[in-house]
Amino acid sequence: MMWTISFIVALFVFLFSVFAVAIFSKQKNNRRGINSLSIILTGVFISSTIIFVPIYYITFKDESCGLIKTFLLSVHNTIRLFVVDGEFDIITENWEEKDSLIYSLYSMFASVLFVLAPILTFGVVLSFFKNISAYIKLMLVGKKELYIFSELNEKSITIAESAYEKKGKKIRIVFTDCFDSNNEVSYELQQRAQSIQAIMFKDDILVVKFKKSKHNKLFFFIIGEDESENINHALMLSEKYTDMQDSCIYIFSNRIESEIIFQNNETKGIKIRRININQSLVLNNLFDNGMKIFNKSQKTDYCSNKQISAVVVGMGSLGTDMAKALTWFCQMDGYDVHINIFDRDKCAKSKFKMLCPELIDDAYNGNFTDDGESKYSLQVHSDVDVEKYEFIEELCKLKEITYVFVSLGSDELNVRTSVKIRMLCERLGLSPFIQSIVYDERKKSALEKSLDKSSQKLDIEYIGDIKSCYDFNVILGNELDEIALKRHCKWGEEDDYWKYEYNRCSSIASVIHSKYKKLCKIPGADLSPEERTEEQRLAMRKLEHRRWNAYMRSEGYVRGEKKNKLAKTHNCLVSFDELSSEEKAKDDD
Repeated sequence: MMWTISFIVALFVFLFSVFAVAIFSKQKNNRRGINSLSIILTGVFISSTIIFVPIYYITFKDESCGLIKTFLLSVHNTIRLFVVDGEFDIITENWEEKDSLIYSLYSMFASVLFVLAPILTFGVVLSFFKNISAYIKLMLVGKKELYIFSELNEKSITIAESAYEKKGKKIRIVFTDCFDSNNEVSYELQQRAQSIQAIMFKDDILVVKFKKSKHNKLFFFIIGEDESENINHALMLSEKYTDMQDSCIYIFSNRIESEIIFQNNETKGIKIRRININQSLVLNNLFDNGMKIFNKSQKTDYCSNKQISAVVVGMGSLGTDMAKALTWFCQMDGYDVHINIFDRDKCAKSKFKMLCPELIDDAYNGNFTDDGESKYSLQVHSDVDVEKYEFIEELCKLKEITYVFVSLGSDELNVRTSVKIRMLCERLGLSPFIQSIVYDERKKSALEKSLDKSSQKLDIEYIGDIKSCYDFNVILGNELDEIALKRHCKWGEEDDYWKYEYNRCSSIASVIHSKYKKLCKIPGADLSPEERTEEQRLAMRKLEHRRWNAYMRSEGYVRGEKKNKLAKTHNCLVSFDELSSEEKAKDDD
């Protein structure tokens, strides 16, 4: 009976470990500490120990401390098993009825464990030497810059590949928190990492010790899936390497707490920069593709200005950022902008007003009469589901649709919705510029090819794929940042540009709008303030103040007695004519 129970329990433990491996290997976001080797190793060790229990129990059952001896010797034999010193005779010699079914099953299962245990030992040793190999490679880096990633995932490998393509042998890529895994995703990522000669550590980024010489720089990329963990890693790394000069920590986080934490985090040497990928996508998209929005504007009988009628579908982080940006981006002489935002959340309008109260206030929203105040119309349509016919009815009520931005959280829904809108616009005789978020690079490429082969042009542009958003030039070598930094340095310090996100985003918005003032051929835009006529100078100042007002309100600022960043109040959030002469002069672009 004892043999049967031991066999059943040992088999159950072994099969459970195999099942656990199958489950965890399918999880793309499998966290550290949980990997196939450790699970199956534990399962085989426990199963082997249970297999030996009946043997020693029979021997020591009548002795004092017999159970303790049974357990310790069972563990001892299991250890011998793992170091290729186990003897199978101990199994066969203790059976009397060797022709029974349970003996056949028991001995067969024991045979499997006797073979599997040494193989697992070899796997552990090999894994250990892989880590040692990584440390040796790290010591031999020499004068190369180190690009160190907190995880090996689709986003980090994309940055690493583009950095390697741009800088080649001048840099060395390092991935930490890497695991041996049998799942297809992990295997592909490791193959890609090997192709760029990356060093891969099993250890966490906080465990691996990195040393900086006089000749190289260290760049840490905290880019895990867990944003809370990213923030903690960045804080601990900044403490660990606080005196490290000419090095930088890039933390990828869209959360507001990361902005607050790192703009007030003082370090002696190492710099910390937050990467808000959603905000980056919106701003770079406007910088690169903004002219298409102006070009699609329509002349109407009821207004002398061209009309930009923008539809934003989805009020997630991307959709909200785009809607807010359009209010200041489209402040341009000769153009009026009307923005309609759709979301299925019943509280969408209230949440938007919480973010930027004055932007949606009736005192400014829809006011096109004051030439010194921002001009736009912004309507939030709450409780509208794109999968229901009511969405089509709401779209049909709009007089014009010249630009559409679709961001609903999934590629499939984004594509389906953008095609649905294009179909509706074709029926209405409209041809807006449509942009839809598609994160999957392969899907984006396939969709673009299908559009090229279409007999009718769909005018749908798919953006937001990982390869484009996490390109080295977007993250580190950004043209927009370079121009904005130069603008900022005319009145402030470079460190403050990176440290305070308010300074960086404000400068970027100014650069983007300045570019399109010239492209829209605003009189005097291509001249310095000193070269402009008095009429041009006044018009440019009014336009810039209109843009600034819309921008500040999109950031949540309201009019106040004085400038207060904490309260988000500003005394200059007034019509241009209400400004002092000194303040008006600051609006020279």
